[in-house]
Amino acid sequence: MDQYDFDVLDGGARISVARGVALPNSRAIWSRIATIAKGFGRPGRLIRVTDSAGKIVILVGAATAIRLAAEMLGPLAYR
Repeated sequence: MDQYDFDVLDGGARISVARGVALPNSRAIWSRIATIAKGFGRPGRLIRVTDSAGKIVILVGAATAIRLAAEMLGPLAYR
C-alpha cells in the first residue's frame, strides 16, 4: 500500500491535514477525497494529495471533487 498526505487549502492556508494515509490504489484516493470534500467543501477550497515523496498527485477544488467522485465511484463515493 502506498501512503498519501491530504491537505485542505483555503486561500493558501492549510486548514486540515491527514498524514501517512495508507491506501491500496488511486480509486481509494478519490473515495477519501470525496469524504474530505463533503466535510470541508466550500467555494475556493482545494484538496491537495501528495505521495510519500512529496509530489502532488491530485490538486482539485472541493466542489469539483464531490462531482468527480460521484461520477467515478457512484454509491461508493462517501464510504
